[in-house]
Amino acid sequence: MKTKLLISALALVLIGAGCFGAVTPSQEETPEEITGNWWLRFDLPEGWVMAPDYGEGNAVPSSDSITPDMTDIVLQSTSKSIVIREVEPDILEEEVETENFTYIRVFRLAERRSIPDEVEDLGNGFYREKVSEGEYEYYLETDVGKYQFIIPQRKQELSVAEEVIFSAKQVTAFE
Repeated sequence: MKTKLLISALALVLIGAGCFGAVTPSQEETPEEITGNWWLRFDLPEGWVMAPDYGEGNAVPSSDSITPDMTDIVLQSTSKSIVIREVEPDILEEEVETENFTYIRVFRLAERRSIPDEVEDLGNGFYREKVSEGEYEYYLETDVGKYQFIIPQRKQELSVAEEVIFSAKQVTAFE
């Protein structure tokens, strides 16, 4: 009986000291600050770049020129300019990529625009819409915005583009 009382008293002391996982005010989780120069931040694989939207055949702008007032940005698997259409004769082919790339155009949707009803819910605010055989568009809905991801690609796996998209984190502080 004394042993049970001693164990009970010890358990109460340990609970009061926070040893059984009780959260004290200093241990409370504070929201992680996520910094970026646009509304979303991504974990990009090596060699990938984030840039403002640019015209085909033009040099890829620096990610430093991205600002929160832009409606769309580009995430791509190369630092070369990606040309989806047929290459013009005046464009040097070593300066552009036409055959092996993933190009994700990310749009920040207007507040009044809704995500289509026929999308597949992937969880965590992500949705997927089948556009045609093997081609999809993705959406993300957060507390502060809705985003659309359009993915033209050639000779690369969709799974890599999906990893980039699913790495999206809402920026809480602009750089």
